[in-house]
Amino acid sequence: MTQSPENIQIYERKLQMLRQKFIEGLHTRILTLEQYAIEFRAGENNHEVLDAIRHECHKLAGVAASFGFPDIGSRASEIDTAITSGTMTRDGVSESLEDLMNEMEDLLDNAQTNS
Repeated sequence: MTQSPENIQIYERKLQMLRQKFIEGLHTRILTLEQYAIEFRAGENNHEVLDAIRHECHKLAGVAASFGFPDIGSRASEIDTAITSGTMTRDGVSESLEDLMNEMEDLLDNAQTNS
């Protein structure tokens, strides 16, 4: 079954709208991750904070690649997996989270420059 050109265009427009919504939501995701990073560095409720970081990275990994941002998805997935398996050091979590947020900020900056 082949799609008509009209249906393909409709699909592409919807996908572009979802992609734009994802980009617009990055600012909120960055703020959330920054707050978790502050709490993690302060040593407050580390188990709960690590779980929150892992959960946020898991969600991000699931959608980023779908919208054409495989690097962000991959980095988020690495953090999720490392926290789940316990293979990442405390400093590693902080550094990886900082790298992820920087990559997300770069994407936002590029999106604003191109609009």
